[in-house]
Amino acid sequence: MRTKTLLLTAALAAAGAASAMAQNVYSVNAVGYVNLSVPPGFSMIANTFVQADQNIATLIPAPPNQTTIYTVVGGVFNATIFDDSIPGWDPAPGDLALGSGGIAYNPTSSAFTITLVGEVKQGAPVPNSVPAGITIKSSMIPQAGGLSSALQFNPVNNTTVYQYVNDGVGNVTLIANIYDPTIPGWDPAEPVLRIGEAFFIDSASGETWNRNFSVN
Repeated sequence: MRTKTLLLTAALAAAGAASAMAQNVYSVNAVGYVNLSVPPGFSMIANTFVQADQNIATLIPAPPNQTTIYTVVGGVFNATIFDDSIPGWDPAPGDLALGSGGIAYNPTSSAFTITLVGEVKQGAPVPNSVPAGITIKSSMIPQAGGLSSALQFNPVNNTTVYQYVNDGVGNVTLIANIYDPTIPGWDPAEPVLRIGEAFFIDSASGETWNRNFSVN
């Protein structure tokens, strides 16, 4: 099922719509939003849209006090903490880039919501580079489903995906699935992603996650 049937709105720019239609030329921007629930404790989150500013301070301007976001930059973990007394993030945060992701720590006993708004990436393909080694990745398209069957990731041999599964009250289980072409498939099961969920991936050789997607 195309993502537009889940959460997207195809919007014509009103100022140019009349002239475009007169010339039989249509300009459609696929835009949408998602309300991303961040449960207590640790979970993995991702930005799902193309935006002019992907900085964490812009995307998550006012979370609960002491919320922490961990990202990986150049193979190194970076942490930024939201402090009510500033108020703001300390140290200054980096980006939550489309196709990447981070680990969120919610110090409270209740979930909070991040609302993400932006343009949906389209293309044939939409390329998402996966470097060799362990890194954090996410779908560049705001869609839930099986990593290969729905989200079109065709991994190389022995690619391993690790997911944080939070039960909603702070208890986290780390689930690992490895791709084995001799099966062929995922062992023990294909990873299934939620919209806005990031994951760790360990790729032996590096690869590119190519996704063909259009809402037109």
